[in-house]
Amino acid sequence: MKRESISSYFHFGTCVRYLQDCHGGLPVKGVGFVLQNIDAFLNTLDTLALRVTRNASIELVTFKHNLENNADENSVLSEEDAKKLTNIMQDIRKTLNPELADYYAFIVTPKILDTEKLLNDVSALFRPSVFSALPVIAQYDLTEAGKCIAFERPTAAAFHLLRSTESVLRQFYFQLVRRNRVASLLWGPVVDDLRRRPTTKKYTMLYNNLDNIRHSYRNPTQHPDKIYDINEIQDLWPICIEVINRMTTILQEHRPPESKSTRLLAVLASRFHKLQELPAETKISLLSIDAQLPWLQTALGTHGISVVPIFIIKNELLLALRKGVIEAVLVSKHPLAELQDSIASNEIRLISCSKPALDAVIKNFPTTVRLSVLPPRTYTGQSQKFKGYIPY
Repeated sequence: MKRESISSYFHFGTCVRYLQDCHGGLPVKGVGFVLQNIDAFLNTLDTLALRVTRNASIELVTFKHNLENNADENSVLSEEDAKKLTNIMQDIRKTLNPELADYYAFIVTPKILDTEKLLNDVSALFRPSVFSALPVIAQYDLTEAGKCIAFERPTAAAFHLLRSTESVLRQFYFQLVRRNRVASLLWGPVVDDLRRRPTTKKYTMLYNNLDNIRHSYRNPTQHPDKIYDINEIQDLWPICIEVINRMTTILQEHRPPESKSTRLLAVLASRFHKLQELPAETKISLLSIDAQLPWLQTALGTHGISVVPIFIIKNELLLALRKGVIEAVLVSKHPLAELQDSIASNEIRLISCSKPALDAVIKNFPTTVRLSVLPPRTYTGQSQKFKGYIPY
């Protein structure tokens, strides 16, 4: 399936009508005249895969070649050629019309929700800065749910919408509850555990809404008990979006702490700008071989990058980066004296972890790792924060 403007079909129709109704005296060459319309008609037959009509257009192709060979820039269509072209097009129409009868266009009809946003910018249906903060899988599911609503596949939309809500609930739980989590990370046990904990029980309205969604929608949808119509799914959409907005806003209020122990990679600025640009096998100096290695392997693994750990003494780190002995240094204590001047001069660049990388680390090591940011001005001239992670 592809997105395509219907103007191309309108233009196809004008080509057919032009060629069928042409008369003597029309310019043969030039924009919008005989030869260009023949070319446009034949090209559209190829684009639409109208193979039967294309094969039936052999006489038109021959007519076109003869016209090209005998015409100059100022030639006009003779009455005889105009009549011949009209007859050719009338014959082609006898094939074109029945072949087109087997082609259908499905038009997206107006909905309660904005169909343009459902199809092309579902993030615009959320509070500012919410969608970009969601887990990658939640973003995927919400994008798919939007398309399913636009294309009137309401039950499929419900699956995606409810699954995205559950993935945001898990993110909410992981970030607010660090220890002694419930063994079953299902919707009901997670909400029950949040209600019981002193630090999280205050969000009663949120939990009431989540329980309502679970009982009224999620459970009947998960089991073969519920089929949605297009109006029901558009009623469910704002209910789910409200709890997603609320959970994300609460998490944003619990921003990651600033820490000079934030794990970050230092790279040669002339070689790399972001995590995803590192080679498939990246040689990295770890200043200590401990739990940092599996965390780093998990983070880089989200981008298909494997870690080749190499031990380099601190006073040779800069030289090793310059010579390409290593591609990066994992820095766990900032400022790192051996690199701080090169970072200040922009020869060495610190790079933040990507969102998918951070999501993966937190998901796989929820009780030992948490998000953090390196505070500004840790290094001379550093104005931005860098996102990474730290151990508990």
